[in-house]
Amino acid sequence: MEEELKNLIKGPLFPLPPNLTRFICFTCLPIKPRENSTSQNQIPKWAFAIKAVIFGMLLHTYDYKHHLSPIVLLVLYSLHIHLSSRLLGRRWNLMVPSILRQAIYFPVRKITERKMNSDQALFLGVFAAFLVSGAVHELIFFYFTRDMPTGEVTWFFVLHGVCTAAEVTVKKRPFARRWRISPMLSRLLTVGFVVVTSGWLFFPPLLRNGMIKRLANEVLFSIEFVKRKFFLLGD
Repeated sequence: MEEELKNLIKGPLFPLPPNLTRFICFTCLPIKPRENSTSQNQIPKWAFAIKAVIFGMLLHTYDYKHHLSPIVLLVLYSLHIHLSSRLLGRRWNLMVPSILRQAIYFPVRKITERKMNSDQALFLGVFAAFLVSGAVHELIFFYFTRDMPTGEVTWFFVLHGVCTAAEVTVKKRPFARRWRISPMLSRLLTVGFVVVTSGWLFFPPLLRNGMIKRLANEVLFSIEFVKRKFFLLGD
């Protein structure tokens, strides 16, 4: 907790950018300075290429979606969102949790610890961060679809916030050490939970509006445009 408070005091721009250009980029864009260029979080080029190929194949499977079961489509939609975020918005997805930690989680936890114990404050901090994230995503969905918010997306994040906070709290208990499950089973349970809750709350607003189909068509159109330009230059 002491280290978290130190990071909160330093702020997201510590250390200060060395020049005005970097200061503008770090404050106005979803860009975060790398502390270590050899970080293990970097995606290898070959892994990026494989994900790009899988993403392209996934887009073409939508042509045959009428022959696929709802469960298979749900898995494909989940994979679509995952690959889109990894290939197109990875830096943004790294920035959002960082912003929520600094702006929501740490302040809520610090304030609530004055009247609650550490576990309760942690629970409320995590819950508040997910709640705000859900409200923001609800606004983003409204911006893209122009449909009135139904609250489904917010409830998706609220549910994940409650489960995440509960998991963190339980893992701190002594008995949790005796009931550890294997990492592989833990990942399978996590993926299954995300897929089921996504099909229940996250994807319906996008499917009702046809947003996923339009996004897939736009990506395919962009790919065809680049291919035409490439072949024209070759001629």
